[in-house]
Amino acid sequence: MARVTVEDCLKVVPNRFELTLLAAKRARGLAMGIVDPLVQWENDKPTVVALREIATGVTNFEESNDEPEFSFSLEKEVEDDMVELVADVESAEQQAEQLEEGFLSECSIDGSFEDSTKDSMDTDAADEDSKEQ
Repeated sequence: MARVTVEDCLKVVPNRFELTLLAAKRARGLAMGIVDPLVQWENDKPTVVALREIATGVTNFEESNDEPEFSFSLEKEVEDDMVELVADVESAEQQAEQLEEGFLSECSIDGSFEDSTKDSMDTDAADEDSKEQ
């Protein structure tokens, strides 16, 4: 694998900012499989392949000004995921409120827990006392 440097790429694209945008768009396209590599893929990451394409001058710079085809689909997927997450959070909040209401209904007003077994034990003890007399 030949080492690609920014200086190699700046010989082809003189503006560093334009180089960054071009490399980022090309790398995204390569990573998502939307575009095919124009240089040999030598077990490199998409960013390195994109920079190698730029350095060798095989990338079509005229097409780079267009917005990538996949941007809308990614935005839509993210939006759908966010809507689903918000729905899940709202559902979890409702379940938590229901559990809290159920628990509070078992508690007395002062916040202490009403133990139904204690009441039945007190009743049983009173019954035994009355039997002994």
